Amino acid sequence: MTQVYQTELTLPKTSVDFFVDTLTAIAEFAVDLSPLDDPGPDRQLVIYGESDPNSWSAVFSLAAQIAGVEINDLQVSPVPNRDWVVESQKANPEIRAGRFFIYGSHYKGSMPVAKTHNLKIDASTAFGTGQHETTKGCLLQFDNLLKQERFDRVLDLGCGTAILAMAAAKAGVPNVLASDIDHEAVRVSKVNAKINQLQGRLDAVVSTGFDNHHLAKCGPYDLIFANILARPLVGLATPIGQNLRSGGYAILAGLLIKQETLVRSSYLQQGMALVHRIHLGEWSILLVQKR
Repeated sequence: MTQVYQTELTLPKTSVDFFVDTLTAIAEFAVDLSPLDDPGPDRQLVIYGESDPNSWSAVFSLAAQIAGVEINDLQVSPVPNRDWVVESQKANPEIRAGRFFIYGSHYKGSMPVAKTHNLKIDASTAFGTGQHETTKGCLLQFDNLLKQERFDRVLDLGCGTAILAMAAAKAGVPNVLASDIDHEAVRVSKVNAKINQLQGRLDAVVSTGFDNHHLAKCGPYDLIFANILARPLVGLATPIGQNLRSGGYAILAGLLIKQETLVRSSYLQQGMALVHRIHLGEWSILLVQKR
């Protein structure tokens, strides 16, 4: 298992957003923020990453310089592997999002049956246990779509553990493809498909964006899930538009509410209009349609 490291920072509230945007643009970090309505002028940040901790000082110094803040005495420490995903999953053992019910193997409650698609997802070495607001928001958008639409071809781009791909397969979509830049995520996706008895009903491949020719070969798609980050969403606007059929939908997530205008404008330029938005916490989940 890859070792995860963390550091804690305290920054003025007025500087946090710019610093976080700058830091995540430079390198791959995940950031956990204290509530925005905490009293006082400062905000606490816990920053996680898998890169060599010896490189953190230079990266953080550059981000601080660009954001105009000062960081002193950076302390980076390893996160115990046993606590990384498992504890958060145990704290929130099940998620209900419309007709979808996500649970872990430790869940001992009764299982919903009427008009519900149950998905068993355990903590793993890939991102995605269903606990994050963006995943739940994607499922809610998909659930609303299913009330009026039927889909033949669906792509889960940047699939993580393939929750969204499996939700599509559970809902009866006959052709479902999941892709991720991470080989481990693709391996976990295939394991999860087997656990949920979906082997043969969805495929998972390694791909950086649409670089794998298999993605174009299986398209055009009626629906593309893209639960990634704002900047990659902007960069993928053109290929997502090219791989959607006319009238097809894309569910876009991983963007903060403050980043919504940036992402929306990129897809508007590709002939895609906003149909519906969901806000969960500080996250925005957008449903767009190709005209």
